[in-house]
Amino acid sequence: MERFRKTKEEFEEYLNEFAAFESVPLALREAILYSLVDGGKRIRPVIFLETLRAFCGDVCKNAKKFSVAIESLHIYTLIHDDLPSMDNDDFRRGKPSNHKKFGEGLAILAGDALLNFAYELILECIEETKCEKFMRAGRVFSQLLGSNGLIGGQSLDIENLSMTDEKLTYIFENKTIALLKVSALCGAILGGADEKEQELISKFIYHFGFAFQIKDDMIEFFSKKPPSFCDYIAHYGINKAKEDLEKHTKKALNALEKLKQDTSFLKELTEFAQARDH
Repeated sequence: MERFRKTKEEFEEYLNEFAAFESVPLALREAILYSLVDGGKRIRPVIFLETLRAFCGDVCKNAKKFSVAIESLHIYTLIHDDLPSMDNDDFRRGKPSNHKKFGEGLAILAGDALLNFAYELILECIEETKCEKFMRAGRVFSQLLGSNGLIGGQSLDIENLSMTDEKLTYIFENKTIALLKVSALCGAILGGADEKEQELISKFIYHFGFAFQIKDDMIEFFSKKPPSFCDYIAHYGINKAKEDLEKHTKKALNALEKLKQDTSFLKELTEFAQARDH
């Protein structure tokens, strides 16, 4: 996807501009940047930027900062997810995970630093703009990513007890979809979307996120990787996973069809996410 590539490159420029961490102690700075600038997919800031553009066509300086806040919080979750007390993963994106490279203590602090940096950027946006839209986006960010959202979903994931339909749905809705929803919904809010448009974007990203996670689990299934605790296929089987992938993809596209804005990028991204093999 050429447009995705260009927006991703644009975001990398914002990251270099706003996330240098130059005054941070050297060891901590190295641990932060090791995970932050390692060339991940950047799907969340790209969704934020492209949703924003769909509604207003412009990316101001503070919106650029907000995109960096989204990715900073995402990277914090990855660093902490990999810790021995969480998912206990030794590798991330083909290289040693942060705690394997720098030690568990510094990895925890690197994650903490990125979490706090995300809120620092958002508060800067609010202070500099005095804008109600940034205040509302900041509230959405906090609500969806706290104990009633992303952190709550992670807490159920690490319980590693018996899985139920309700528990799996809760984990998907919070651990996976919450940060995607922040990206799309905050982009819509800052772009000036009205309440009905925000509802449609929320519906789109809910089904997009569900389909995205099911596809991730399918990719791991066909690569013969051992399933995780909250693996969709391990719980429901491959046939239902295929059916539900198709169902959620269609519902995501249907929500976008009801918007009058140009959502061609989001539609293309949804179709690509369904067809991808990695």
